[in-house]
Amino acid sequence: MKTVALLLVLAGLMLPPPCGAADADPEAVEAAYEHQPIEFVPRKFFRQRVRLEREMRTSEKYAGLTADDFERVKVSLDKMGALLEGVVSIDDMPYDKRVELFNEQETINTVLTQANENNRLICERQQRTGSHMTRTQCISVRDRELARERGQDVLRDALRRPILQNEGPGGG
Repeated sequence: MKTVALLLVLAGLMLPPPCGAADADPEAVEAAYEHQPIEFVPRKFFRQRVRLEREMRTSEKYAGLTADDFERVKVSLDKMGALLEGVVSIDDMPYDKRVELFNEQETINTVLTQANENNRLICERQQRTGSHMTRTQCISVRDRELARERGQDVLRDALRRPILQNEGPGGG
């Protein structure tokens, strides 16, 4: 892990300074490359929702969407709004509700970017076998379908194989 961090720092040092920063204060240049965490603020969601709905009605950017697409976005926005009702910080939400929120956001992103539905991520909270600990597993719709098909193939193959009977003493 230390090696990765060191490589990232070294790679950052090799980047050219921002335009016009040749004479800039070295601390200002360093601050320009510093990671800025993105904070999700639920109260901003409602303003963003109003802006998005207005853009969807008026912007050419979304002209290719069908009535069903608009409805899917509206339903997901409604679900997100209900999940965020009264929430001050995303950290205040139970983890399973965060996963639900993420899935609704992924649905919206998929529709609005007209991405392939099979690439949409779906997250689930799963309890590990033999443990009470849960983990979040995110997998694309396509990968989930492939795993399901592989499981069915394995089961089908197991059922097709003849059951060998012991032909020794007492058998057959």
